[in-house]
Amino acid sequence: MFRRGFTLTELLVVIAIILVIVGLAFPALQGLRASGQTAVCQTQIRGILQAAQSYAHDHRGQLIDAGLPHGGLESPDAWIHTLREEYNTELVLRSPVDESPFWGRDTTGDGDPDAGTPLPGTNDRFRRTSYGLNDFLTSYAPDPDREYRRLSAIPNPAATVHIVMMTWGCLDPPEECTHTANQFAGSDHIHPYEWMYSPAAEVVAESYIQTNAHGGPRQSWESRSNYGFVDGSVSTRRFSEVHIDPERNRFDPGIAGRFHLDLSGEAGGGVGQ
Repeated sequence: MFRRGFTLTELLVVIAIILVIVGLAFPALQGLRASGQTAVCQTQIRGILQAAQSYAHDHRGQLIDAGLPHGGLESPDAWIHTLREEYNTELVLRSPVDESPFWGRDTTGDGDPDAGTPLPGTNDRFRRTSYGLNDFLTSYAPDPDREYRRLSAIPNPAATVHIVMMTWGCLDPPEECTHTANQFAGSDHIHPYEWMYSPAAEVVAESYIQTNAHGGPRQSWESRSNYGFVDGSVSTRRFSEVHIDPERNRFDPGIAGRFHLDLSGEAGGGVGQ
């Protein structure tokens, strides 16, 4: 019995159907991949927080300290060193979504001896961590009269940000990447007070935090990133959920416990005390 094959028209129809199905499935697959990366990043932050809590327990409540000033200098007191020395274990310090160009040869994992671009202004200093400390809780704190270096001094650990995702920095033209961002890409802490009083805090903050690391537009109240809190919890938050202004933010421990976002979540008017 003779069996005829597909005509060209039928074949094109089948191909078109397949392309439509793939087109419909691709966003869902991308969403699953992004969700998985967010979960992995949260797990890594949670591991850092657990090690930090253990460190505090062993040091009479003293919190880990920063030690990588912006610009790529390095101190043995940096938390990435003290936690490793304390527990003789390698913390995972690179987020799966981290797109910074400043990772060095020993952290790219691709075996390329020329991989990595030194931090601007240096020849041999590279990004060391995707994660950084809220420096209200470090020796870099802006107000020495308000000391939050110990767990017992923090009024509301569950509401106070401890770990953030450091800005990636970039190699793009100046209008796309600030000098500050490229400096803090090599640091292990942020300076929240440097954007708190800005009328464009959601824009300035991106020079310190990769506020859209896990979704949302750049430099927006709707930018989403992972944040770790002093009590050990981790969550993905819009920027408007961690900062609105100096009196409504989760970085200043003296303020954090009074910062509440209503169900509308609207920046500026959606926050109540």
